[in-house]
Amino acid sequence: MKRIIIAGMVLLAVAVPSFSSSRGEREAEFFSGVVLLQSTTALTAEQKAEKYRELQMITGITGARAKMLLTTYRDKPDEWLLLNGTITKLLNGLQPDPPAAGGGPKPKISQ
Repeated sequence: MKRIIIAGMVLLAVAVPSFSSSRGEREAEFFSGVVLLQSTTALTAEQKAEKYRELQMITGITGARAKMLLTTYRDKPDEWLLLNGTITKLLNGLQPDPPAAGGGPKPKISQ
């Protein structure tokens, strides 16, 4: 789980830099990072706080801005659904591939 959190943070930091992202993408990146941080038990509170500060720097969204966004989206459910879809796509992109049926590697068929 710790690897997924670190991979997620790296993905948010490197693959989608905030300077080239639209406002909605930065918001989705921020909230995806918050979800990842909240879901991990592999990091201490201090480590989570440090990762949260990094997330704020990467996305340019502060805690106060996030609260304001949530208040704004409360009155715009259609816009929240769009943002939520982007958040879901980001988080699903971090999921490990499921194991192959049967649990083991697939046998090679030679002809």
